[in-house]
Amino acid sequence: MTSNLSYWLEILVMLGGILLACQIFTNAIENLGDKLNLNHEFTGSILAAVGTALPETILPLVAIYMASQTHAAGAAAKNDIAIGAIVGAPFMLTTLAMLLLGLSIYVHRTKRAKIIEGKFGADELEEKSQTLLVNANHLKRDLKYFLVIFSMAIFATFFATNYVSQAIDSFCGTSWGFEITKFIDIAINGKFDGSLIPVHCHDDIGYILKIVTAVTIISLYISYLIDTYYASQDEIGDEEDDTPELYMKTITKGKLSDGMVSVIFQTLIGLAGIIYFAHHFVDSVDHIAQMTSISPLVLSLIVSPIATELPEKVNSWIWSSEAKDTLAMGNLSGAMVFQATIPCVIGILMTPWELNNQVFLCSALAIIGSLILLFQISTSKKIGYKTLLVTGSLYLIYLLLIFRV
Repeated sequence: MTSNLSYWLEILVMLGGILLACQIFTNAIENLGDKLNLNHEFTGSILAAVGTALPETILPLVAIYMASQTHAAGAAAKNDIAIGAIVGAPFMLTTLAMLLLGLSIYVHRTKRAKIIEGKFGADELEEKSQTLLVNANHLKRDLKYFLVIFSMAIFATFFATNYVSQAIDSFCGTSWGFEITKFIDIAINGKFDGSLIPVHCHDDIGYILKIVTAVTIISLYISYLIDTYYASQDEIGDEEDDTPELYMKTITKGKLSDGMVSVIFQTLIGLAGIIYFAHHFVDSVDHIAQMTSISPLVLSLIVSPIATELPEKVNSWIWSSEAKDTLAMGNLSGAMVFQATIPCVIGILMTPWELNNQVFLCSALAIIGSLILLFQISTSKKIGYKTLLVTGSLYLIYLLLIFRV
């Protein structure tokens, strides 16, 4: 009992540490974006999103490494944790994070109204205070890239199924299929052994298809970075300069400047804090999950992403309370694109990438949530807190389905 209590207390301490580190990080990121002459779109979608995505990117890498160092049964469990963490992260961002963002807008509507009135006047103040004030084109771009990239990553699981194996094996049985397989075999292994057909045929071609998918996904993300950068440069003059003072300058009472060195140093402090506290948070949750006999897959799909996605959720809560919705939503939508790219490529190339029904359900709800947001922003050019709450409710639906009796 005492041991269980210590883990719960550790979770609370680590949660507090994550909150503090996120506050330090968001302050530094805003100043970094200002120093680099980047607007809120690029700062939120790229700098903040990639930075806070480090914990959930590290987690599957650690699990994959541990899988390579253990026996078959243990390796399967570790691969489950890796795959669940990889797919669970985009799911959390499209559901639970949107739920919290919607709640933040509603809870802080009075504070937001005062800030918005000071910036834009009293026209339609009540509606604006309860609506995401974001660039519609920017959000649509993020959501479209996410849907394409994430769908491709999920589809890659079919390269390991029996149906694809049988189709490829049939192809290898033809004369020209045999010649293509021979060429691939020589290119990969430097030799050809006909006795390995058709099993080796599927292994080679299946892995080639995974590589093609991974390269395509990375290429799409590079295209996303370029599109976001140029779009943000076109709109940088439209924003008000409301960058807060760097904490390091405030704490030292001006003895340290807010120059680039100080900004980068504070950014690294915030990032280190996020990674450190998130890592120990996951460890504590893992111990409690083991005591309650929760399966590794459920743990990785639900518990681990809640911990590792805390930076994005907290950052967006902080920014939305200050009516900095471009940063708040950009942090989430940018993280969605990043999580669908780098971690998924890692999973495709370094794990069996065999997704079961629970993972497919999780993926489907993430895609549905993104489609709801894309439809809303495309048709009405705005997203209210109610739409965010509806999207977030998909997380509760998932819990009901996965834990149904």
